[in-house]
Amino acid sequence: MVKPFIYEVRFLLGTEKDYLLERVTPTGDRKALPYEPDDKNWLALLSRQSSFRFLGKNGSLSLCLERSRAKDPARRGDKPYWSAYRKARGVQVKTYLGQDLALDKLEAAAARLQARLKEKLGLSEQELLPTTRFSSEKRREQEHKKHLLDQLAKQDQMIAQLKQEAAAMEYMITELQHKLASRDEVSRKAY
Repeated sequence: MVKPFIYEVRFLLGTEKDYLLERVTPTGDRKALPYEPDDKNWLALLSRQSSFRFLGKNGSLSLCLERSRAKDPARRGDKPYWSAYRKARGVQVKTYLGQDLALDKLEAAAARLQARLKEKLGLSEQELLPTTRFSSEKRREQEHKKHLLDQLAKQDQMIAQLKQEAAAMEYMITELQHKLASRDEVSRKAY
């Protein structure tokens, strides 16, 4: 059975530290989710999955939730933990992640796996690992532009909202000034 979608955490090329959490369909359609990187909602969503992909600055990997079983039947109980995998040219490497899905841990795991995979394949540090997960350079550039345009639209919306709030405050100030002027007029006539 094919999953209707998978979650993917992706570093946006051309940025310092921007990541997107996306839902990706088997056809490659993407929907960015409105969570900030490493916030509680982002981490909660990922921790409820059985697997997801990570495309970081230091490489890519697939993460799978695995369970350890106590060997002693009296202490049976599943203990879930995350493992990260990377495969190229028929060679696969794996590393243990535990429960921590923070971006810095994922980046470190991606770097470790990339180095181990290059070593196993006999590649130098400068050589690129082949991957089928990354989209074309043109598509990545388009996605980056879309992300930047989305960020700009959010800022424009915030500016419009602040302008409305400022106009409402100016109106309130004007009303208060009129009330004060009326009160001053009444006070002058009373003397």
